[in-house]
Amino acid sequence: MAEKDRLLRELAAGREALLRSVQGLTADRMKEPGAEGPVWSVQDVLGHLAAWERQTLESVRAYLAGTTPYRIEGFDSLADRDEWNQRAVEERRNWPVHEVLVELEVVRSELLAHLAGLSEAQLNDWMIYPWGKHGRLSRLLQLGVDHEREHAVSLTAWRGRS
Repeated sequence: MAEKDRLLRELAAGREALLRSVQGLTADRMKEPGAEGPVWSVQDVLGHLAAWERQTLESVRAYLAGTTPYRIEGFDSLADRDEWNQRAVEERRNWPVHEVLVELEVVRSELLAHLAGLSEAQLNDWMIYPWGKHGRLSRLLQLGVDHEREHAVSLTAWRGRS
């Protein structure tokens, strides 16, 4: 199976699992803290995922343009992720829930459009990730898939407890 086809299937399955994990929740319920950890709401988790996928999108854009690799400002290593995560969540916390859902959809659509234009050779190219680590482009995309699935599992478990 081609790597691009595998990634497209994985991205679709991960998003389906995420949306299924929040299906039927009201906007008020999605804003309640405690969905993940003591503070994050469902909306916070979705905003967090949208923010990370935007970083992936910007990295892919820079790669395709052949420009300087995209780096998250003020993010020198994965050790900085907690602070960056909190800023990204706080930025979206007061948005209406539907705006976070729209961002999640728009960023994914743009990422898929860029992925459609990538060759198998490009997917296997090495690049600099937004946090400075080197790796294959396909691995960056897989990290996003894994990240989304991780949160879908935790949201599903939260719903089972609440």
